[in-house]
Amino acid sequence: MRNTLKDNTNFEAFLVTVSKNSAYNLFKSKYYSMVLKESMMNNDIGNSNNCINGENDIIEQDLTSYLGKVISNLPPRRKEIFILNRFKGLTYKEIANMLQISENTVDTQMRKALAYIKENLGNELIVILMTFIGLD
Repeated sequence: MRNTLKDNTNFEAFLVTVSKNSAYNLFKSKYYSMVLKESMMNNDIGNSNNCINGENDIIEQDLTSYLGKVISNLPPRRKEIFILNRFKGLTYKEIANMLQISENTVDTQMRKALAYIKENLGNELIVILMTFIGLD
């Protein structure tokens, strides 16, 4: 393995990437397993999927709560642009006209907001997933 890495490769970044991808793959596997179980329960037992739905609701609430915290940490203008686009459904052009800025500025701010959210939500997602699948 070491022979295939370039000398200028940041090994710590490599490990973080591998860890995130492994956690994602594990979550995806667990999710498909859960969907299969839920499907089987719907066919066999009817209402016994309330437990699974309850777990899904808790996970969704945790992720939504954390996403709100991450968004609230964005700089004010970037947060405003993000909310207008993702939650209010405005186009970059509509946002640019409303805020009297260029579309390019809107695009740049959205890219920075999404990168920040991805980075910060990715770390929390790993923690939530590890808790969900019992690896904590």
